[in-house]
Amino acid sequence: MRPVAVVLGTWILATSCGTGGQRAGAATPDRFGFGREATTAEVDAWDIDVAPDGTGLPAGSGTARSGSAVYARQCAACHGRSGTEGPMDRLVGREPRDGFPFGKDSRFVPTIGNYWPYATTIYDYVNRAMPLNAPGSLEPDEVYGLVAWLLWRNEIISDTTVIDRHSLPRIAMPARGRLVPDDRKGGPEVRLCRSNLLPRISASEEARRTLGYPPPRPARLAESDIGIVHSATPHLAKQVGTVLSV
Repeated sequence: MRPVAVVLGTWILATSCGTGGQRAGAATPDRFGFGREATTAEVDAWDIDVAPDGTGLPAGSGTARSGSAVYARQCAACHGRSGTEGPMDRLVGREPRDGFPFGKDSRFVPTIGNYWPYATTIYDYVNRAMPLNAPGSLEPDEVYGLVAWLLWRNEIISDTTVIDRHSLPRIAMPARGRLVPDDRKGGPEVRLCRSNLLPRISASEEARRTLGYPPPRPARLAESDIGIVHSATPHLAKQVGTVLSV
């Protein structure tokens, strides 16, 4: 029975592959006859991203004082009473006030106050991803209040400053001049990954290593050549492609 089973299995495989080839060669229809176009309301419900210039911010407002109660209720359990204790990411901290040593000095932890280049990113991320147990559940006034509280705790605004769709984009973050759009078109530049500071290698280099050739000895990098990819957050789609300007 063993030879018969092998032959039968080979015949089934050959026939199924032949059928698949015929399907692949068939013309794809313009429509499949199911589903419908999304309504404007349905699209708007998902279209909640906020750009660095404030495009996408909704109506509403808040201050650090109004945001304090929201933070205590929704955020303190993960980030600590003052935004510094954890156990999750530290949100508050301005040190170092001089220089930008992230990626070179592990004593300094990136926070909203010392690393994020755009204040609008705080609204974008909190609105879509927080709180962890109910993301997207906060009302605009609550989010604006949280943004104001975080900016106040990072010594960027006063506790009476009103944050809304007009004032938030005008706030100059301490790290604003440290990060610039990545407009490189390709080439031999080396980017360093913040998580492990290991150079990312090109496809050709990966092929050389896979084939067993020893990797070339890395050249010494000047400070002006070092770039740290800023993705601040797996959470910041609008900031992907931003690099450190040293």
